[in-house]
Amino acid sequence: MLFRLSKIKNEEAVSEVVGTILILAITVVLFATVFVYVQQVPLATAPEQVTIYQEISYDANSHVLYENLSDKGGSILLRSETYLIVLVNNVEYSSVLTSLQVSDPYGNASKYFEPGDSILWNSSSIGAKVSNGSKINSILFYKSTNQVLWQSENDLPVQYLLTDLFALQGSQGTGNETIFHHLLSAKHWQM
Repeated sequence: MLFRLSKIKNEEAVSEVVGTILILAITVVLFATVFVYVQQVPLATAPEQVTIYQEISYDANSHVLYENLSDKGGSILLRSETYLIVLVNNVEYSSVLTSLQVSDPYGNASKYFEPGDSILWNSSSIGAKVSNGSKINSILFYKSTNQVLWQSENDLPVQYLLTDLFALQGSQGTGNETIFHHLLSAKHWQM
């Protein structure tokens, strides 16, 4: 009978060890589950930002709107993911930056839209005729983050006579690039 008592005491000790191991195993499994879940949650990213300087000119004779958007600072964006959306009287004309003329001050054809670059857009490239009094909305949209980076709203209340619009060929940086100058000797008159 003594043998039996000592056997029962040993089984109780085994039961406590098994219980402790089970609690540790459950804790490790719970920790691993929470760790895997947290690793799959995407990190918060800062929104993209750009500072855009806009120049608009209008040639009343040919009904062409010229828009020059210069990036004065901010995020470096992929051109293939950046869209210029221009609404002329609520009719949308959308273009990805890779299909537009982008001037780069360094003369390299980069895949990025970065500070110092300028987007050169005109309404004749899309076949749109703009008339005096048109409402012009411009939006710069970044597809990667589904974010409107910049937007403007302009009306053409006066008629402009565009006297000088020409391209200068220059050799700067790594090679030749075309530098567009919009010299606007604008004469205003009321319609």
